[in-house]
Amino acid sequence: MNEKLQKFDFKPLSHGFLEQPSPVKIEKVEDEAKNIKSFYFRFGRPCKAGQFLMLWIPGTGMKPMAVSYQKGELTGITMAAVGKFSKKMFELGEGDKIGLQGPYGTSFNLDNGKGFILVGGGYGTATMAFLADRLLERGKNVTMIIGARSKDYILYEKRLKKMKIRTVYCTDDGTYGEKGFATQMLEKLLEKEKPDCICACGPELMMKSVFEIAEKNNINCQLSIERYMKCGIGICGSCCVDTTGIRVCTEGTVIDGETARKIREFGVYHRDGTAAKHSF
Repeated sequence: MNEKLQKFDFKPLSHGFLEQPSPVKIEKVEDEAKNIKSFYFRFGRPCKAGQFLMLWIPGTGMKPMAVSYQKGELTGITMAAVGKFSKKMFELGEGDKIGLQGPYGTSFNLDNGKGFILVGGGYGTATMAFLADRLLERGKNVTMIIGARSKDYILYEKRLKKMKIRTVYCTDDGTYGEKGFATQMLEKLLEKEKPDCICACGPELMMKSVFEIAEKNNINCQLSIERYMKCGIGICGSCCVDTTGIRVCTEGTVIDGETARKIREFGVYHRDGTAAKHSF
């Protein structure tokens, strides 16, 4: 157990925009795939599919993380150890404390028809798995397409089996499921069926392709996009997208097809913390 974090003097306070992180104890940690873990907390606030939490590690900083699970008071997030924050998170275990704010952001429309196809690419599968839970609770028909680099990076295989939904796996190298991209499998499925809505979360180029496929087939779509965030509550403007000025932390992260059409940078470039452009 991390004694420094255990002794840290958390002082939770919520006054609108002055919300401070609430202290939570890590109840459980699960290895999900290569270099990917899920962390579970008792967090008493209801979260909607597509929303995110701001995680705070004293001395390290804050980071937005999508909710990947919630049943009762138990809430989960899933992350890969790729940067300073996530690597520090991987040093923590059961009993350690962190701070949480939220939930924030928009959520998926669960009433956008009866049949849904969910496309999860890489870590975006975390958001899609939580969405699948919520859709099943409403009696929707759900098909999940999961794309990953290889078998080592496939998420939630056991969890999805328990959910008993049709799941199609795709890997870039063919080591698990179908060889190829999740978008290629989406096009194959649409040759035989037409859902009411397609939802996606993952690499932006993948989501741009999902959007274009949905447009071509005249199907509603909902996308969870990612941008650099600092505050998470719509004040700093770091996550604004070009042309529209939409703040991804408040008017997103979930957007519909109509909104995606208006965002000039979607699938083309994004900006870092200094506002410099980076092409996808």
